[in-house]
Parts: sequence; structure tokens; C-alpha cells
Amino acid sequence: MRYKLFLTLFMNHVLGIRLYPKIISKKIARPLLLDIQNDSCLMCLETFSDKIPSEIHHIDHNSKNNVFDNYVALCCNCHASIHRYNKSLPIDRYKKLFNDTYLY
Repeated sequence: MRYKLFLTLFMNHVLGIRLYPKIISKKIARPLLLDIQNDSCLMCLETFSDKIPSEIHHIDHNSKNNVFDNYVALCCNCHASIHRYNKSLPIDRYKKLFNDTYLY
């Protein structure tokens, strides 16, 4: 498994070839997202640690939509604020991060 993950990250980041499948589980998407987001929350930019855990959020709030582009890594506080207080994601930051990382 680690070899596949390493190969995927290498192909994506070094060669610019998108290898991940369109539909992907959160468990497989998590390390890719954390690498893309530099181990930090997309909203508050806090670095993830033991005290600030990462959570994977569905952008469209549809738990059945398991497309990689629908995932984002957030800290637990920002994730809760989205669901409880209808805070919005910084879509411009999301687009910049993912457009700089992958070739579509």
C-alpha cells in the first residue's frame, strides 16, 4: 500500500500526471490531501498535530459523493463551524491549491 501511495504522489507531484482514481475512499484520500495542503487546515491554516486533528470534509455535504475533488482536510474546529454555523470554505484558496498541484 505504501508503495502505491508513494508512486501516486511521485507521479502527481513530480511528473504532473494524475493517477488517483476518480472515486476514492477517505482513508486513501487523507494522506494525499494532507500532502497537498502541507499538513494544514484549508480554512485557518493551522498545522495538524496531536492536539489539532485533521478531518476530511465533503465540499458538497454529500457523503455519497466520494470523488477526490470533493474532499478537503480541515481541523476539527473549522469542520464543526462549517456544519453548525454554515461558514463557507475559502474556494479561491482551494482552487489555487489544487490547480497548482494537478493538471486537469
